Amino acid sequence: MTQYSETHKPVAGFISPFDTDDKKASSGTPYYIARSFEKMGYKVKWIPVKKNRAYIIAEKIFIRLNKVINKLTGKRIYFDFTYIAAYLLSLSVDRSATKECALLVVPFCAPVIKYLRTDKKLIYFTDATFASMVNYYPDFTGLTDLSIRQGRDIEREAIKRSTKVIYGCDWARNSAINDLNQNPDKLHVVEYGGNINDQDIHKFRRSDNKNTEVLFLGVDWERKGGKIALDICSDLISRGINVSLNIVGIKESDINFKLPEFATCHGFLNKNNPRDYQLLNEIIGKCNLLLLPTQAECTGIAFSESSAYGLPSFTFDTGGISNYIVDGVNGYLFKPGTSPEAIGKKISETIASGELQEMSVKARELYENKLNWNVWSQRVESIIQNM
Repeated sequence: MTQYSETHKPVAGFISPFDTDDKKASSGTPYYIARSFEKMGYKVKWIPVKKNRAYIIAEKIFIRLNKVINKLTGKRIYFDFTYIAAYLLSLSVDRSATKECALLVVPFCAPVIKYLRTDKKLIYFTDATFASMVNYYPDFTGLTDLSIRQGRDIEREAIKRSTKVIYGCDWARNSAINDLNQNPDKLHVVEYGGNINDQDIHKFRRSDNKNTEVLFLGVDWERKGGKIALDICSDLISRGINVSLNIVGIKESDINFKLPEFATCHGFLNKNNPRDYQLLNEIIGKCNLLLLPTQAECTGIAFSESSAYGLPSFTFDTGGISNYIVDGVNGYLFKPGTSPEAIGKKISETIASGELQEMSVKARELYENKLNWNVWSQRVESIIQNM
């Protein structure tokens, strides 16, 4: 890491709607990106992106407009990726605050870049492109052709205006190259670390062999495959395995049916709250594996966090997950649509053969060598120095 004196630290302007001290926002990734830049020797300065009064008024107008469009065509416009939204977001940025910055960092906010006028070096961080999200994530389905064209153009312009673009997975980078015809030379991939402090990780603190503690970690019950996870656990129980499913991140109100006895919903745990954060660590620390049969995923910080604790992960091979799960090393990737019975069979085999414990050790090794924020900082700093 580059060393600077306290009085001569370069300033990294952090242009984001998320407070750099908020561990909850966007799963905590902006928080850890900001901390990583501090480790590199930068003074991080948050430059907020705000939904100002004009933005809110325009958004309300588009909500009404979308009702008409949907009634006539069955489609809608994604407001956040319209030219007017991008323009209004860029107006909310305090340009004078960027003057002292050595470089600008923009995580997960492509629209603000399109109309942002600056002569500073700008690094855009993201884990997806607009093009890769269309008809993949639920929020990006049923869009009008006009909405798709504007969204793709905004993403393309964000890449064009950036000095470097750093993705969290190859899936996103490949979309920029293949869908948006962007120059591969300015596009990089650096995997995110787990959004838990290393000193707080309880390593390999497992329950006894009589019970298999399974972790389901996510904030979207449907997209993360909650019902599939229940079916897989039911299959494991039918095979004679004593299973307890720990559901973390989901509000109980989001599950509109009574959970089976083997499942416990711990609710949404706020990492900004010390008690919630401690409970999250304790729950992950007692589990034996992560079961996350997600239907759509850009990167999935949960996979880095599970590897930090030595938890093998069982999930679908979709989106950018293969950057975080190496099949047969720190878990298994299944073809989307694989039956719960087939997944249950595989998990039971890894338990019976002792492979699950072997993968636990390998998962921790993969975390130490690749899926942590120290490695992320070193790789990103190298990219910055070569700009």
